[in-house]
Amino acid sequence: MDAPKIENPVLASAQATLPEAAEARPPALPKREPAAAPTSSMPSAPPPLPPQPIDRAIYLQAFRMLKQGKLRNDICAELQRGGVDAAAAANIVEGVDSLMSVVHAAYRKAGLKIAGTGALLVVGGILVTAITYGMAQGGGTYVIAWGAVLFGFIALIRGLVTCLRQASENDITRLISAR
Repeated sequence: MDAPKIENPVLASAQATLPEAAEARPPALPKREPAAAPTSSMPSAPPPLPPQPIDRAIYLQAFRMLKQGKLRNDICAELQRGGVDAAAAANIVEGVDSLMSVVHAAYRKAGLKIAGTGALLVVGGILVTAITYGMAQGGGTYVIAWGAVLFGFIALIRGLVTCLRQASENDITRLISAR
């Protein structure tokens, strides 16, 4: 069996160096027979219908209204006026509210971790400074751990700000897309 002609000279030279055995295909694997369906006296249930595709904009609309402090019933009614059925509207509002809670909890957890690390750095810097100062009272040198105190304070403030952070539209969009 002749190989097809290749126009690219680099590919042509690479193909020319291949042995003829490389052109032979390996034998096909035997086909597997499908497993027999279990027999049952009960009729099989129809497969579940795929969920109704909901546009991402509807989730973002629900997010914006929740962020504005509107009541869940009002948001459901607004979504229904936009053509979403009642059950789907309730699920959307519930899902978005749940996502907002999850995102806030994640920011809170991360913020507390950062703030705790910052607090440890501040306390450690102060302790190192105090201990080395105490040891040098009779004369000598001591360490002022200003770097640990400064960067610990920055981390402490950054962590507290992160704790207070709420879900943003980008956070919700990423989570909706990941579903």
